Amino acid sequence: MAGGDLAEWRIFIENHSDKALEVADLIFHYPDSSRPLGEENQMIKLLRVRKNIGRVAPRATIEERFRAFLFGDKDTFVEATASLEYRFDGSNVILARDEKVSTKITRSPVVVSVAAPQALNSGDRFEIKVEFIKNR
Repeated sequence: MAGGDLAEWRIFIENHSDKALEVADLIFHYPDSSRPLGEENQMIKLLRVRKNIGRVAPRATIEERFRAFLFGDKDTFVEATASLEYRFDGSNVILARDEKVSTKITRSPVVVSVAAPQALNSGDRFEIKVEFIKNR
């Protein structure tokens, strides 16, 4: 996936049990270098979302989706994590299940190169050359 592209994670909660899942909560951790959809203009980005799923009937499947713009250097991997906290009907024990997925950033939307002197003395005049290359 190219940096700056919109990624979507589809989370499927499948109850293979004959008992209902009660008080199910899904916690989704976006990659650190992402910008969740809908938060493009916010100063603080929320990279952790907790969503109350409620009751999941026996043999039922529920789907949740999370979307974000991914950023990062070329050939780096970013990781998202989904955690389900739940308990079975009639039990007080809270269980948890975690899943992680890595996505490779295949290219960055912009390459920045900076050329500057290796060393300077106080009072020296110098020049810095900054080059931006758009990869789209």
